[in-house]
Amino acid sequence: MRLPGASGYARLGEVHEDVKVVAVHGKKPGDSGYRIVAESPSSSKSGNHVDCRDKSTT
Repeated sequence: MRLPGASGYARLGEVHEDVKVVAVHGKKPGDSGYRIVAESPSSSKSGNHVDCRDKSTT
């Protein structure tokens, strides 16, 4: 499904050529200092939690 103008979060490994990756504070995933970090499902308590908080403020 395509939703024009929508934004979302996906792990970098799930992004394909139709998805536009945007920079956060001038940095993209893989750049040194990129601030959004997702826990792996195996490290979260529920097994399906994704923590995408800005780690610079925690």
